[in-house]
Amino acid sequence: MFRFIKSISLVVQILVPVIALIFFLPVPFLSLEPPYAIPQDGIHHDIGQVISRLPHWAPVLASLLVTLAAALMLNTSDRKHVLTGRRSYAIAFVFIFLIASSGQAFFFHPAFLAGLLILNGNRYLLEQYKTESSYPLVFSQAFNWSLAGVIYPPVFFILPAVVIGMVLMGSATLRHFLVLLAGLITPIILVLAIWFLTGQLDYEMASIQEWFALRIDFIPNFLRSNWLILGWLLLILVCLIIASVGYRNPRVQSRRLFQVNFIQFILTLGIPFFVPLVGPEIIWILLIPVTYFLTFWLLEVNREWKRNLFFIMMLASWLTFLLSHTIYTL
Repeated sequence: MFRFIKSISLVVQILVPVIALIFFLPVPFLSLEPPYAIPQDGIHHDIGQVISRLPHWAPVLASLLVTLAAALMLNTSDRKHVLTGRRSYAIAFVFIFLIASSGQAFFFHPAFLAGLLILNGNRYLLEQYKTESSYPLVFSQAFNWSLAGVIYPPVFFILPAVVIGMVLMGSATLRHFLVLLAGLITPIILVLAIWFLTGQLDYEMASIQEWFALRIDFIPNFLRSNWLILGWLLLILVCLIIASVGYRNPRVQSRRLFQVNFIQFILTLGIPFFVPLVGPEIIWILLIPVTYFLTFWLLEVNREWKRNLFFIMMLASWLTFLLSHTIYTL
């Protein structure tokens, strides 16, 4: 049924945005509300207030566009470096199915832009492999990840993946570490300077501190209050375990990126268990490394029914989330 994801035909290319549109189209007609928490003060609070005043369809459209942009970036990187073993549009389809099946990424959140910057940083990470003069690439990767952290502060908890990625890709001299540090601190200094010059420094810093307050009860509120998200997350973890057992990628560059993705996945998965302000928006960033693992597995799986079963489960999850809410207009 889903064998077409291996194709590179024009029809399959057109199907990528069409399927994404089908997934997002019902959302404005449902009694869904953005499930995200926001700080009490600061720029993130102001952005949240602006989004809440927009028409119901506007944040949905913004999320759709960001999701399509991420799918395009994933596909472009995969086709260039053949990360998943063959050139296809599978990685774009897998990402869109995962986003839709989660039921938590239909409304725009700044974390989604942070995810795009992480993807862009990973593009520079891949270019570092066997590159002699990789200093601009190291700086660009670090700059993108740090800027992602400025937009969505929990990203700073994932920064060890940047250092490990640089080492794995063969760039581990003292000068590389200095360039990496420069790339990480540059966006922070620029933003702090802007806040200082506009007289907003104390106000914004008080907001930033909220992101780094530690959780007392350990269990994230969005998991405790919504068993659907918990069930979906457990389903994804089971799929990842199955995919990891048979992972045998012959390309060294791909294996090293997958190692970085594994570290990124573990760090991202742990964030909501320690930071109370983090909500289901973190799922968007979590699905970036998940997409690489599952795409490779789905392309290499020998049994067609296994691939079909995965996509059917994602469709069923999407429908379950939608049907759990009441339609208020048509």
